[in-house]
Amino acid sequence: MDGDTQPPNGLFPEADDQTVEIDPSSTFLDLTSFQLHDLSSVDLSSSLTELDLTCNRLSSLDPRIAHLSNLKKLSLRQNLIDDAAVEPFSRWDSLSALQELVLRDNKLKKIPDSSIFKNLLVFDVSFNEITSLHGLSKVSNTLKELYVSKNEVTKIEEIDHLHQLQILELGSNRLRVMENMQNLTNLQELWLGRNRIKVVNLCGLKCIKKLSLQSNRLLSMKGFEECVALEELYLSHNGIAKMEGLSTLVNLRVLDVSSNKLTSVDDIQNLTCLEDLWLNDNQIESLEGVSEAAVGSREKLTTIYLENNPCSFLTYSFAASIPGKVYKLLGLCAIMLQSFLSGESCFCKDANLGIILVSHKYQKFSKELHFAVWLSTRILAEIKLLEKVTKEKEASSRENQADIVTRFEPKKHPRLIIWPGTQRYNEDQNSVSLGSYLKKPTQHTVL
Repeated sequence: MDGDTQPPNGLFPEADDQTVEIDPSSTFLDLTSFQLHDLSSVDLSSSLTELDLTCNRLSSLDPRIAHLSNLKKLSLRQNLIDDAAVEPFSRWDSLSALQELVLRDNKLKKIPDSSIFKNLLVFDVSFNEITSLHGLSKVSNTLKELYVSKNEVTKIEEIDHLHQLQILELGSNRLRVMENMQNLTNLQELWLGRNRIKVVNLCGLKCIKKLSLQSNRLLSMKGFEECVALEELYLSHNGIAKMEGLSTLVNLRVLDVSSNKLTSVDDIQNLTCLEDLWLNDNQIESLEGVSEAAVGSREKLTTIYLENNPCSFLTYSFAASIPGKVYKLLGLCAIMLQSFLSGESCFCKDANLGIILVSHKYQKFSKELHFAVWLSTRILAEIKLLEKVTKEKEASSRENQADIVTRFEPKKHPRLIIWPGTQRYNEDQNSVSLGSYLKKPTQHTVL
């Protein structure tokens, strides 16, 4: 959608009974959030190539849409469209050139008949009440993106013919088995988070670059060995007790195994491209193992998340230092420990390190420090020292906690981190919230 497109003059969300005159030469019409019950007040130009009706109150389709032979994109997202309302699609021959059809967040209970759309590239029926993928067999084999997240689907089926499919999103359904995907040889992104899957079965697919199986019932990491092109792997909120089957994933940049049952970090020595490693909310007892395991990515690894592990609270004494071996991770620019560690002995020498998060109690840092220290703490001291090593300081009070917020120059510190007790910082797509606000930046609603 073109973000600069303005609503037509004379039409306001408060009133949908005014006639809207459209420039005959216009090719894009955006009627988002006008609370329209129908399109009687809208003059639909035959030259339209994009029609966006997102967030209205439409319960039926205006028959004039059937004659928009130039239409490439049609969005009916967040309306009141049910199965009966989309039944006319199968007879709208003039829309055969349509490439993108969005029916997200409506009242559909089954996959609409879209066989008439011979050139369809994007099909989105997420956030409905669909119980089966029956009907997908009629979708054009030109399809590249299919979104069926947040429904009630129990089985992956009728997608064998989608050889060109690149993105498949089936998160938040009732799937128990990964199956019938062996023909998706061009698939690059597979999102299956929040299902009931127990065993990984990628059906021999080797082109996948992004894969999410968050919030399932996995007990093992076996099954990814052939996914040599994988760049991002999200496995948080499962029951995984051991890291394994990762040695062949040499292109992996992001690995999220947070909120599992891990006691150590293993099998990532070969991951030389690894940049982000999410290990928070596990049972990891030693930081020594982390530094040893990540030796292969010592120059690329920029961020490690270790909050809520025994190594953050129990293993080290009140004023212990972070193990010197972690200093060997040359690319490290942020480490979140949520502990009482001072970190002075090694990190004051590291030119790349941009952030240390130490919560609950402030420890004195050497005046030689030339990186910033981010804190979430009850007692602050040496604020003048922090002023010397930071570009900008904000002090705020939240439930008797004072937060020091440091922002870095984008070129030197591209990743911005926020910790518990603050609101999420959304200045750019790389902002991240931690702790109880833990979210990862992603363009997908459901992982």
